[in-house]
Amino acid sequence: MGVENVKVAKLIKSIVVCLVVVAAMAAYPGGAYANSGAGGGGSEEGEFSMLSLETFIVNLKERGSLLKVKMDLVMDPEAIPEGLELKKFVAPIRNEVIYVISNKTAEDVLSSAGKEKVREEIKHRIDKLLGGEMTSDIYFTEFVVQ
Repeated sequence: MGVENVKVAKLIKSIVVCLVVVAAMAAYPGGAYANSGAGGGGSEEGEFSMLSLETFIVNLKERGSLLKVKMDLVMDPEAIPEGLELKKFVAPIRNEVIYVISNKTAEDVLSSAGKEKVREEIKHRIDKLLGGEMTSDIYFTEFVVQ
């Protein structure tokens, strides 16, 4: 019985450590933004800014279908005008993403080609919103159609 108690104690300790690490990451100021300062300049060549958006749950065009998606936007800091704060654009960017996704059917987004088309459409709309080609890439980190 003593060996099992030790195993349970180690498991609990591992879980607690994981929770502490996750909590620390969530509490880090600006944790959703890596290098997303005020804008261009000051970045070394090859560096990019990343803007992580919280999970979206969006109704698809067809009745009864939902898409749960989480994404990261990779921004080119050299293309971001000085003084432009990406944090101020999170709500408008989320609005653009919701607009694009809500006009798609499950069939539109399930194939690789469909996901790529959605990615390009979102990229185009975000760049238009920000006033220039600033979005280098979009990564879907979760993508579930229900």
